[in-house]
Amino acid sequence: MSTPRKFLAVPLTPIHIGDGTELLPDHYRLRECSEEQFLELFEPAEVLAAMQPGERAQFIRLLGSGQLPRMHELLQQRVQQGHVRMRIPVSRTSYGELRKALSGTQRFGAVQPFIRSGLKPFIPGSS
Repeated sequence: MSTPRKFLAVPLTPIHIGDGTELLPDHYRLRECSEEQFLELFEPAEVLAAMQPGERAQFIRLLGSGQLPRMHELLQQRVQQGHVRMRIPVSRTSYGELRKALSGTQRFGAVQPFIRSGLKPFIPGSS
């Protein structure tokens, strides 16, 4: 039987612990349920396919005119529970920063997720 142990890692130099993926605002939405905050990942093609023709046309107009924050907002509003592929818990601070990024023009809202196993972040042995 193994005994779980907790360690505190203090990096001496900058490190990157991730799998190289980047989540863009057209693949996730922010949700808050019962005092918890999440990123809900979805496939934009599925959401677009489920949209009414008028909504899809509006999405294409927004995309064509470069109004990306409004396009992302429309897409995220049309996500149904069946479209959600994964929920990743985020801290209140990260949630707030992402809200600002998604509503402003200075930042884009891209997320580089931490490596996870069972939705829990971990530091791989190679790091």
